[in-house]
Amino acid sequence: MVNLVEDGELKVLLAPTGSGKTHFILNCLDKGLQKIVFVSPLRALAMEFYEKAQRKSLLVCPAMKQEEFEGDWEFLVTTPESMKKAMLEKLSLCHPKPLIILDEIHLFYKWGNTFRPRLLSFIEQIGSLGFPSLGLTATLDHSSLDWLKHSVSQGFETTVLDHGNMKMNFPPLFNIHFPKQLRVLFNTFFEDQMRKESHQTALYFCRTRDEVFNWVEYFHWLGIRSMGCVGGDTTTFMKNYDRNKPPRVIFSTSALSHGVNLGVINEIYINHPLEDEDMWIQMASRGGRTGENFNIYSFNSWGPGNKPLWCSPILLKLLWSRLSGIFRV
Repeated sequence: MVNLVEDGELKVLLAPTGSGKTHFILNCLDKGLQKIVFVSPLRALAMEFYEKAQRKSLLVCPAMKQEEFEGDWEFLVTTPESMKKAMLEKLSLCHPKPLIILDEIHLFYKWGNTFRPRLLSFIEQIGSLGFPSLGLTATLDHSSLDWLKHSVSQGFETTVLDHGNMKMNFPPLFNIHFPKQLRVLFNTFFEDQMRKESHQTALYFCRTRDEVFNWVEYFHWLGIRSMGCVGGDTTTFMKNYDRNKPPRVIFSTSALSHGVNLGVINEIYINHPLEDEDMWIQMASRGGRTGENFNIYSFNSWGPGNKPLWCSPILLKLLWSRLSGIFRV
């Protein structure tokens, strides 16, 4: 499929989270036939893909600066901000033109319309220059799909290949949602679980950076091993994470919601209601990446096997113990 994308064509591959889209792409590459430019809106994902390409013995270059685009290469790994228009124009003169792979293509629309306009202008430029392009994602919602069919199609001939949009490759064992009014109980349950002796790792998603810092500080005081990750810190976090023993819990903003390989994650906590199901799926899919059983606790009734709070025996037991304590007083 990688080598069947024509000049001026954008093919978008939709497949479930955790289904190995980037691994599949690497295995499909015919070395030496066509240069590849892998573009990710997330620097940490770009560098992770660079390391995978190196292990495939590809002549790969991590091009995060303009001077790194020079020299011999088969495979460039970069971000939209690093790939300037002048470089795209130069690459468009190659024969054949390099294949542009757009990782997490839904983010080009979501973030491009808000705080990173370069993501949208990048797509417009590669379309106007006639590059063959392949988009990858697991979560393309209705607004993103409309964007692909109408706005993007003005520069590209666009084809969507749906092999499992908005789906999780590994469903959770338990998927429990809390009423929005019971956030205190949510955190009480979370802390109760983390205090138990266990070698498992949980991932707790926070709304803000300050929440991450406060939780990490609090768990340090409790003597429970934890790590924190916020936007702009993902690459450094992953280096530290890979070098050290897995913590009992990772606190993160949405910085760890996409793609990064955290290994075995047994519990996912999302401590606030989300507006978009695609973001919920991305966060929830950080669990089960290696086939392990995992549980999800959140405030949204999305995903496979989702059940309300009162369907969880563990949570009901905790709720009963808390209520009993109140009435005894």
